Amino acid sequence: MRPGQECTLACDDGKALRLKATAVPLPDAIVHARELLGLTVEQLTPLRAERLSLEAEDGLLVTQVRRDTPAARAGLRPGDIIVQLGRYRIATLDDFSAILARLPDSGRARLFVLREGQVGYTTLEW
Repeated sequence: MRPGQECTLACDDGKALRLKATAVPLPDAIVHARELLGLTVEQLTPLRAERLSLEAEDGLLVTQVRRDTPAARAGLRPGDIIVQLGRYRIATLDDFSAILARLPDSGRARLFVLREGQVGYTTLEW
């Protein structure tokens, strides 16, 4: 649903519940990624991918990885393109922000990346 859009839900007791969607701001994905995982990312667009001769058109381009962070321990490096975290596909910063906002304080998940034209995965522990 889009913010402001209304919908009606049918409840088990036969009553109808009318709701109106409200936008909830997500934490800034770039700040959250840097603080939680120790990496800097930016949105990959088709134009940027073409300029960099990358084979992906969406995802998150890793531009920096700080030492001794979950991202560094997972083997991420600048130029990697994050395409999936756990079972969730990541195409935009909004996707990443929504996923990061729901991560527990500690844990582990598979992180799928595109590197040099190959998709691979690593385990990200935070």
